[in-house]
Amino acid sequence: MIDITVKYFLNTAGKMVFQRWFDEVASLSRQQDGFISISSEFDEFNNPLVHLKFENEDKLNIWAGSKPHDKLVLEIEKYFIKPQEVFVS
Repeated sequence: MIDITVKYFLNTAGKMVFQRWFDEVASLSRQQDGFISISSEFDEFNNPLVHLKFENEDKLNIWAGSKPHDKLVLEIEKYFIKPQEVFVS
């Protein structure tokens, strides 16, 4: 199993659209082969964190390299105040 956490650094507008965006990410992620779970929370500075689990790295990479995933990334990137950080556990 692979467990990743992605921390997003968003401007105010990005934080306002985050929940709608996350709901779409969650909906599409759940349809992927190897998907286990997805959740979100906010850190002490109100930065969104997305926790995602897949059966293995290969299945995660197939999702991460897909066109729907790329479209979602492009949607949220316009709100970045600095690049996202990814943590693997």
